Amino acid sequence: AAKSTMTDPGFIAFTISLSHSLGASLFDNKTTLCNVTEARWVQHGDLWIFHITADRFLRNMVRAIVGSLYEVGRGKWTVEDFQSRLKQKNRGAMGTSAPAHGLYLSNVTYNNL
Repeated sequence: AAKSTMTDPGFIAFTISLSHSLGASLFDNKTTLCNVTEARWVQHGDLWIFHITADRFLRNMVRAIVGSLYEVGRGKWTVEDFQSRLKQKNRGAMGTSAPAHGLYLSNVTYNNL
């Protein structure tokens, strides 16, 4: 299921919108295109670590991906369910965002510098 996140560069299903008093919904990004080159889980004993590499990340994107993949891991969704929900491009169809604690940035690489 993690590799499914690499198939579509539009990550609207994994970002949050800013709600306005008029009921309009605006995204805080001009585009939701991201080039994800790695998305994988690694197990270390009882601990599972999610690695994701991309050229950029949207607000709440990684937490939303992890929360959605958690639904697959615990057996609530199949991989096919996850892929179907992802194709809907609807944040509401995806899982609850994972909590922020434990989430950290481990590396930043700049090309051509």
